[in-house]
Amino acid sequence: MTDQTPLRDRIAAALYERERPPREPHWNKAFPADREVFEAMADAVLAGVPVLADRTAVLREAADEIAGIDFHPNARARSLDVAAGLARRLRRMADETAATETQAHPPLHQWRVEILDGDEWMPASGLRRDRSQAAEQLRMSSERRPLWNDGTRVQRRLVRETTTYTVEDETGHAAGARQDGAQP
Repeated sequence: MTDQTPLRDRIAAALYERERPPREPHWNKAFPADREVFEAMADAVLAGVPVLADRTAVLREAADEIAGIDFHPNARARSLDVAAGLARRLRRMADETAATETQAHPPLHQWRVEILDGDEWMPASGLRRDRSQAAEQLRMSSERRPLWNDGTRVQRRLVRETTTYTVEDETGHAAGARQDGAQP
């Protein structure tokens, strides 16, 4: 039987970090009562997930369990958003895990805020691996500096950069691909 403690801890930490107000400590310094609550939530997720060796299947099962949580009618909308966001993230991780079997490395996704300067979009923040951090940067910068010095509205957007890695053969074609680009 596989020890699910590391997976349980990662699920609890992900739930906590997604729900955590900005002034609260990060997971590694979370209050014991908070850790207990989020560990119990992770246990509830894992209770419905069979022990599987296939990482992709485990991630999809966890996403399905989270998406299927029946929240109390008075649950905060933030809790519902957290669950939906976590389910989407686990499904994306499952898709990326499945894709890595034919890739040199898994794709790397990073997000940044851009602003429209004249007729050109320019970076307005550094790259972030966590989309929620970039989205928060977009929200904060829009609130703090909504206008240019001349009084016109600053146009901002959230952009995802995806880097992919493909194994090539000696001829420069993707390994396993036919001359016409189709896969065998």
